[in-house]
Amino acid sequence: MFLRGDPTREMEVLEGCLAEGGALHLVWQPFTERDVTATVERQSAVLADRGFAVAKVLAEDRLVCVVAAPAG
Repeated sequence: MFLRGDPTREMEVLEGCLAEGGALHLVWQPFTERDVTATVERQSAVLADRGFAVAKVLAEDRLVCVVAAPAG
């Protein structure tokens, strides 16, 4: 999700499902270890563009979890 094309549709679905005060925990497994940083940067930018603040990034090997909540 969000790795190709315009993420607007997916973000609208996620935003509609998020409970008040809730946070998104988005998990990916990039194809290679070197893709981890680019994946985190891309997803963080998408979230910021939609009004989310990244609270935490967890990464181990190629598994990545970005935790974000609506800013403000």
